[in-house]
Amino acid sequence: MYDRVRAGEMPPPKKPRPAKADADAFLAAVATGVTARERERYRVDGRATVRRLNRGEFENTLRDLLDLPWLRVQDLLPDDGRAGGYTKSAAALDVSPVLLAKYADAIDKALEAATAKYAVPPELERKTLYANHQYDFKVLMSGGDAVMLTPDKTYDATRFPMPSATDAGGKYPGGQWSFGGKYKGLGEAEKGGAFKEPSTVGMTRTFGEAFGGRFDFAPLHPGRYRIGVSAWSYWWDKGEVKPAPRTGAVGVYCGSRVIGFFDAPSLTPTWSETEVDLEPTIDNSLRAAGASFLDAHVYFSQGQVKGYSGPGVAIDKLFVEGPLYDEWPPPSHRHLFGTLPVVPVTKLPAASPRPKREVPQQHTRGASNGPGRLVPGTTVSDDPAADARRLLGAFLPRAFRRPVAAAEVERYAVVADARTRDGACFEDALKAAYKIALLSPDFLFLNEPAGKLDGYAVAARLSYFLWNSCPDDALLAAAKAGRLADPAGLKAAADRLLADPKANRFHQDFLDQWLDLRDFDATSPDKQLYPDFQPNLEDAMRREPAEFFREVVRHDMAATHLFATSVNVVNQRLAEHYGIPGVAGTRFRRVDVDPKVLPRGGLLTTAAVCKVTANGTTTSPVKRGAWVMKKVLGTPPQAPPPDVPAVEPDVKGATTIREQLAKHRENPGCASCHAKFDPPGFALESYDPIGGWRDFYRATEGKKAPDFARIFRSYLSPDGNSSTTPGSATAAPSTRAGNSPMGGSSPASGSIRP
Repeated sequence: MYDRVRAGEMPPPKKPRPAKADADAFLAAVATGVTARERERYRVDGRATVRRLNRGEFENTLRDLLDLPWLRVQDLLPDDGRAGGYTKSAAALDVSPVLLAKYADAIDKALEAATAKYAVPPELERKTLYANHQYDFKVLMSGGDAVMLTPDKTYDATRFPMPSATDAGGKYPGGQWSFGGKYKGLGEAEKGGAFKEPSTVGMTRTFGEAFGGRFDFAPLHPGRYRIGVSAWSYWWDKGEVKPAPRTGAVGVYCGSRVIGFFDAPSLTPTWSETEVDLEPTIDNSLRAAGASFLDAHVYFSQGQVKGYSGPGVAIDKLFVEGPLYDEWPPPSHRHLFGTLPVVPVTKLPAASPRPKREVPQQHTRGASNGPGRLVPGTTVSDDPAADARRLLGAFLPRAFRRPVAAAEVERYAVVADARTRDGACFEDALKAAYKIALLSPDFLFLNEPAGKLDGYAVAARLSYFLWNSCPDDALLAAAKAGRLADPAGLKAAADRLLADPKANRFHQDFLDQWLDLRDFDATSPDKQLYPDFQPNLEDAMRREPAEFFREVVRHDMAATHLFATSVNVVNQRLAEHYGIPGVAGTRFRRVDVDPKVLPRGGLLTTAAVCKVTANGTTTSPVKRGAWVMKKVLGTPPQAPPPDVPAVEPDVKGATTIREQLAKHRENPGCASCHAKFDPPGFALESYDPIGGWRDFYRATEGKKAPDFARIFRSYLSPDGNSSTTPGSATAAPSTRAGNSPMGGSSPASGSIRP
């Protein structure tokens, strides 16, 4: 009632209204009473209800507690509930026996991963993988979607001739398609030495259902890996390699996980390298492919690759090195077992208990690397009871995020004692005690004391806010010293946490929950209408909101910059999508634009927000307006009456969406709500389901979609000059997205005005 009166919604418009002074007195009285009751409740019960860690916090806490940055256990747990869109409220986070069993499984995996299973580290592998040696690329070349290129960046027909082109009538020479010119099949080409010498592969095909871009390496041991790729871009003109009109990009994956997108400049082989923490999974080959063009599907086109002109990306080689360990045993093992020795299993006395050790096996199809030489080992202790108490005494305060008394340590130490008496080895006995501790409420729950928070509660609240994880040793030390009770000490701690890379979790997770960006994958853009939604653009769309939010936080901008600003944080692919000129390369950087010329800036115009407020094919001012009211204004609209149908755009163009909604508002039961959320919804209607600016809706012509692949590819000629869109209703606007070979935002044939 307070909110409705303050907003002027009560009394209703046609009812008598009180004088402003009377309304202000009413609001002041209600506010005083509500505030007093809230303060008393905080004093007695505390500000926050006890709650469990959500899936993300649980995974991050295990990662940081055990020093396992590659650990992934979220998928072992059921989805968290939501309260008001968030998963950090006790109302959303219930507990059940099934959930605890899942937690137990995840803890088993984490403890097993943290334990050094070998007396010496796994062998370091260094592999240079040439593109033309990889099976997926051989198949691609066989069909004409890729070619082998020489070191001087030309096509050499003597190595592997292109598949025969069709004539003007669409027929093959001799009436039969020929494989790679002189070869009858891939096996014959391999036997003939066509792929023997390392060679660059230039491609006009990107990742898709028919091409995975797999290289013959899949990580078998968890840890840090160094991955490098050499790539460049070009313009293919019917057999001739020419300069590319723009910087290209190559995407590198491990299985389904994005390692990164890297620059591929025109005719300039460029080496890019990164280090990444990887966990072995099923079917996790390293993969790479050009990512800065639409699939040309040369295989299906007349003339095939001999008659094709368009952009391409060349991959010279991929390099992988790992797993990389700075020390052995690794830090994760020392957190559990300290400096106790890891002894080869073969050197244990015959009667000594020992853990199970399984040699990892390569199950990824096509991967040629194996586990290497391994020396299975186990941690041993000369005094198991004393070592268990010493190690638990060091571990539990970090796990419970507070001091732990000796009696509490003893409660878990007796678990290890019992397992030892039952014949378990020291390593397994101590892990059983750790598991019980990590399943306890002291670890799984955040339970703040009533009244004023002590330093440890402040540390936990701060770290789970800014890191989505447990306090580190420095923050716990600040809590112990009382520095977090001092405003200056608290600010210093917050600044340190925000400057740490772990703050990226806050940048991402906060927006995922607030703006529903976690639902990014809930819809898939129609491939006929939005063929420009390729992996490169998809990855950039996912990253943009957090990159922008990080810029706002780093420079302490006003909160208004979240929605009204000239600041954009984009890379080349997004800049092309938005129509922002002068941005080259895959690196995100700040670009300021004039909002009067280009309506971009702030969270509402990011492509990710546009996607989660659409359904993949169409948009609705109603849905987007209601989303703005709920997520931005904090005044969610009432649910519509059950007998009122949804309003969808008339793609035939007979009536506009404004005309449809104007008629809809003639219903008195609808008018009051639509008066609130239609305006912000209409303000966003010029942004399509993937965030491109539009003057027209994209639509199909009957059952046949316009040839968007041809349209987008024609935006640039080899010399980089823009061209009018063939078959479009109008030319692409010069200040709007669409002036790129993948512009994704210009009108197309069959389009309808919003």
